[in-house]
Amino acid sequence: MKPNLTLLTALLLPVALASAADSGAPFAQMARPWPRTNGAPKASDVCFSTRWPRPMNPADKWNAFQAAREFHATRLDWLYLSGQPDRDKAFVAKFKAAGFPVGGTLNCQLADSPTAAKRTYTMARTVDMKGEPLKDPWTKSWGMRFCCPNNPDYAKLYLDHARYALEIGVDHFQMDGVQLNDIMLHYGGCFCAHCVNGFREYLAKHSTHGQRTTWGIGDLAAFDYAHFLLGLGTAADAASSAWKGPRELRELFRAFQIESGLGFLRDMHREIDRIAGRKVGYSCNATEEFLVEYHKVHDFALNETYPATEGDPAFLYERRLKPAHELSKPFLMTFVSTDVPHNRRFIASAYALGANVIVPWDVFTGFTSPRFFGTPEQFSDLFGFIRANAALLDGYEDAGVFGAGIRDPRFSEHEPPLQVYAASDVLAVVRAKPGQADAPVVIHLVGAKSNQTGPMRVTFDPQRFFGGRPLKLRFLVPAAYDAVAHEKAEASRDFAPLTTATELPGGPVSVVQLPGVDPWGILVIEPAAERAATPWQPAVWCDEKSRFSESLQVRLGCPTPDTQIRYTLDGSEPAKTATLYQKPFRLDGSTIVTAKAFDARGVAGPSVSVRFERGSARPRLAPDADALQANLKLWLSAGTLATTLKDGAPVSNWPAVVGPAATIPTAKLLTGATPAAPAFGATLINGQPGVRFDGVDDQLAVAGFANACLAGKPFTVFLVTQSDDTQFGVCGNAANGSGGIPRLYLTRGTFSYDRIADSAAVGARPGAAAVTVYRHDGIKTASARSGGRATENRDDLPVVRQFGGGDLAMPFWAGNNSHAGILGEIIVYDRHLDVAELEAIEEDLAQRYGIGDHPRWQ
Repeated sequence: MKPNLTLLTALLLPVALASAADSGAPFAQMARPWPRTNGAPKASDVCFSTRWPRPMNPADKWNAFQAAREFHATRLDWLYLSGQPDRDKAFVAKFKAAGFPVGGTLNCQLADSPTAAKRTYTMARTVDMKGEPLKDPWTKSWGMRFCCPNNPDYAKLYLDHARYALEIGVDHFQMDGVQLNDIMLHYGGCFCAHCVNGFREYLAKHSTHGQRTTWGIGDLAAFDYAHFLLGLGTAADAASSAWKGPRELRELFRAFQIESGLGFLRDMHREIDRIAGRKVGYSCNATEEFLVEYHKVHDFALNETYPATEGDPAFLYERRLKPAHELSKPFLMTFVSTDVPHNRRFIASAYALGANVIVPWDVFTGFTSPRFFGTPEQFSDLFGFIRANAALLDGYEDAGVFGAGIRDPRFSEHEPPLQVYAASDVLAVVRAKPGQADAPVVIHLVGAKSNQTGPMRVTFDPQRFFGGRPLKLRFLVPAAYDAVAHEKAEASRDFAPLTTATELPGGPVSVVQLPGVDPWGILVIEPAAERAATPWQPAVWCDEKSRFSESLQVRLGCPTPDTQIRYTLDGSEPAKTATLYQKPFRLDGSTIVTAKAFDARGVAGPSVSVRFERGSARPRLAPDADALQANLKLWLSAGTLATTLKDGAPVSNWPAVVGPAATIPTAKLLTGATPAAPAFGATLINGQPGVRFDGVDDQLAVAGFANACLAGKPFTVFLVTQSDDTQFGVCGNAANGSGGIPRLYLTRGTFSYDRIADSAAVGARPGAAAVTVYRHDGIKTASARSGGRATENRDDLPVVRQFGGGDLAMPFWAGNNSHAGILGEIIVYDRHLDVAELEAIEEDLAQRYGIGDHPRWQ
């Protein structure tokens, strides 16, 4: 390929830009030093995990050491030892001899002995209100039982396993099931004597006599919370969401269990460090909990990450990696998915954002699903690319993050330092070496929704790089996988041949055209030795919001002082007499914008030419169009409330345009509270009406609707929502919003039909208004859409005849938690609408609610 700065004719889609104040500083100043914590991987580390030493036996076809070499791994993480000392020592020694740091695992379900031939799980275990073993999924599936951190025998057990692992040669530790008794609240525990006594002491410190009297607690010295709950009629193994009695008491019990777990881990880490004679690194398998609590006692997160939410780059960055960065805690993730293209996008996105991903090999995918073993043909090109470009990863920190749904507060929406156009969404991450003004700056470009982006145009502010010096450019992508080349690179430790590099025309340029990526490329920008003798090439920008309008607003800029920018709109080269750029201008039709800068002497710099393509309007279809009326069973629109309710008024009855009204259910909420009315808002969703649910006690339901109109048949459901919460949505189960079996959960993150483990990803962008769609064909296929695009299709979810509860409730509850957000529309058909119908209704909703899913301008 021979790139040049000429007309880009492909349909182009710009990346959404950030908004906020902007210092105008170079990228090397925007990047901030961020030392890696103890035990955490380097940015260029290829992290490998085998949960057990493999091969586990003669019948095991998987060889961990061989696979680690094939994927070019540099460290071993999250290893459970076999308990056979000779075997474990040999296995760990082999990796350490190859230079790997090795991470062992200490978990919530340790066997009674680290080396016993027969593994038993009896010591210090969690129990329900009657002292019986809990019936959690791990116990049911694998026979293991959670340990209780309030039981001193667990500490002894924990340290026995730690000593064994240290003797074997483990360098750092992963904690699996780090939430300990907080997890067990979902399964009825723990109510061992240590928990009952400990909670009594906790109440003495965290409640008053008056509060306890109100809650029905008499003599605190004799108080037994298990007996208290049983006396109120609570089932012995009930989840905490179903415990009877005061909600405040239940919340204090949870706080006690969380604090007990944190205290246990602090004590254990202190003692393990003493035993090891060094500061050991600690990680844990948690995501939101890590960001809230467990970062306090762990050096980094090593967590299972799920495609329905974290698989979206915007969610991964905004809700996971940015908060972790603010805590100075790295993230290492394993992606729980067998979807190879999505795995590839996730790996590329994570490394672009400064995180690490464990090689997709020996990956847990569910209690009843086989483990996923990715192959070198599927993934080694990416990991070889990482090793080849370690010098462009290590020591680099992010200086700007851009992409659909991402708002980087360091930059202004109207003066962006970077804008990317491609045929599909692109995640663009600028990374630089903090304070090193002449070090190369890199721009990672990753397909966000599709692995193949198509040709890309990158427009940037050159002042952000090297003080106005001309630029040298090269574009790096992973070389196509070749087993011989990879084996040679692993043997020689020279990984450079695993990258394909393309030199690009440089100089005083502001716009670069690139080939597409699949799914990842790195644009490397370095300072050229010479100074520019001519004005800089103009940059051509468009205002992102105007791309969804009838007219497009275009801006031009040139970093060279005292220049005039001349431009044409007919594809001709601008002369000195061409139109002078003085302010942003608007385009009403497809146009080629060509611009050139002239200095005071009349000397011209290089020109730039780009095409803005105005697409034709998509067909729109109203929800009650003639072709749809026979199958339209429910249409709730917040707009109907505007004629009868004032802004902020409670919504106790939501009349439907078509179908039955939604009303406040009589059933108590899972917390025991009485449901309350949500609030009407006249301008909640981009200036349009909505119904706001507070996530505490607001609840509406359409009684019996899910079983009457959705169970046992095909259906299509549209939601218009806005929320930061991926679990906000509606539920086809109990009137109080709780789940039932079989399930029907329609949320912004996932579409669950019968089975949670096999949910279809929805992935609405956090905080943004969204049109989401959920379909079942009435046979076995469930599919979801968000942002005007299909997000996942599953053909392994057979139709069910009844849902558990069968009401249509809003919002959905999960465990003991309701979810806050805004609903604008619920539209339900008892038919599997085709794609043309879907897109036409989506367009109608997007236009009415000002949701920019499909830009008019490409």
